[in-house]
Amino acid sequence: MKRRAGEREKELKKKKLLEELGEGRLPYMTPADADFHQLWKTKYSKLVFRKSDTVPEELHQMVHQLKKLLIGT
Repeated sequence: MKRRAGEREKELKKKKLLEELGEGRLPYMTPADADFHQLWKTKYSKLVFRKSDTVPEELHQMVHQLKKLLIGT
């Protein structure tokens, strides 16, 4: 029963995020993309890149789970 509640909560969060996005989808970009640095400067100015071995494992796992939730994999 607890597992189902967790799954239900996960689905509700996913649905809410998708509703907020609407028809617009977030582009997947890497530093190799031409518009990446401009988008980074204008929209994500506080975003900081670090080598993965300097990011705490707990934070890395949280970001990985959020990415999976947003992408739907």
